Amino acid sequence: FFNIMNRKPVSLNYTFTKLNEIINQGFSSDNGPGDFPIEIRHKRFHGILAPNFDYRFSTYCLAWAYKEIAESILPETYIILATGKQGFNTYLFGDWETPFGIIKTNSSLGKNIIRKFPKLKNDAEHFQEDKKIEIQLPFLQFANKEHLSKINFIPILIGDSSFEDIIEFSDALSDLQNICFICSSNLTHYGKEYNFIPFIHSVKDNLHILDKKLISSILNLNSKEFYELAKKNK
Repeated sequence: FFNIMNRKPVSLNYTFTKLNEIINQGFSSDNGPGDFPIEIRHKRFHGILAPNFDYRFSTYCLAWAYKEIAESILPETYIILATGKQGFNTYLFGDWETPFGIIKTNSSLGKNIIRKFPKLKNDAEHFQEDKKIEIQLPFLQFANKEHLSKINFIPILIGDSSFEDIIEFSDALSDLQNICFICSSNLTHYGKEYNFIPFIHSVKDNLHILDKKLISSILNLNSKEFYELAKKNK
């Protein structure tokens, strides 16, 4: 069913020292939390929404998110969700590598999810050039640097799918215990490269309005509204 084949980095073109410097700056900067996570893990955290832009643009926001991870009780598994091209895909062929070392995949739990939701495919091809999962891993390792041997994760890419399929997938995940979800996603993508230019005047203000609508649907747990907004504004 699985051939062991560790997944090599495709976008993390940093030395260990440089990557450590970037992440340290994210935490210590006034634009970030301004300090490092406390060592006491006193709360259970169920998930974060973290950007997947290049570190030049996302480091501070990632630091805010992963400070919560670092100060929370270590879960059994992290499930990292990101947008893909088509369908539901995971990569359980082996562990993943970053400049900080190996991070393990929980292939046994991944196989159980596939049994419950067969539309989830174990397909390495969808992960060959994907950066959206990969960009989260060094921050996850940094946040758990005292527990590197204990952390593991499952990567999942979700492409164009019906709302009904997403609800079915959510149901398959709903009874998992001791899981922390990491949603690797940005808000509205604007520009020719994204084929999304709904307005040309007051761009910043209009993008702010669109993003506020998305955030509001998340805060209100209105999944149908969020789905429709995301489909409309992708």
